[in-house]
Amino acid sequence: MLDAAQGALVLAALWLIVALFAPLIFPRRGTVAVWTLIAVGIPVLGWLTLHWGPMAGVSALAAGAVLISSPPLARRPRAPERSPAE
Repeated sequence: MLDAAQGALVLAALWLIVALFAPLIFPRRGTVAVWTLIAVGIPVLGWLTLHWGPMAGVSALAAGAVLISSPPLARRPRAPERSPAE
């Protein structure tokens, strides 16, 4: 079985996986998905920091902030296509 420290690490990894795929699964409910990820992620982050220390907590916080703040690849603005010069 998993002890508490391993459980915190597994739960944080699952949160990261869900955060990666949430914009693809819930494209129309992006705001709800983000707030749900934040509400679930705060206790997970605290549990991870408790068992693995502040460096793991800060690293997980940075990874979560990047995943939540960046738009998914499908929604990123594309560069305008250039027409061939005549």
